[in-house]
Amino acid sequence: LTKWFDTKISDSVTHGNINLGELFYIYFYFILLPVVKKFFEINLNRLLQDLEFKHEIIKRGKKFVNNYLSNQGNASRKLIEFSIKQP
Repeated sequence: LTKWFDTKISDSVTHGNINLGELFYIYFYFILLPVVKKFFEINLNRLLQDLEFKHEIIKRGKKFVNNYLSNQGNASRKLIEFSIKQP
């Protein structure tokens, strides 16, 4: 993955006369990134202004924590105990 980021656009794969790296660059920066930024902005504003939405997100987060995280309230102690037991 690191090598991919170090690759220059001019070193990218081509298909006929089209440089696919440049095509991806254009797509990412001029189409995908603005859409993601707008989506983030809309949802952040909704989270800050819509109390019902905010409470629903908090409720879902608490449900996730209760279903998937163990040792709530004593995780640090359990981690220390586990690390002491290791040789």
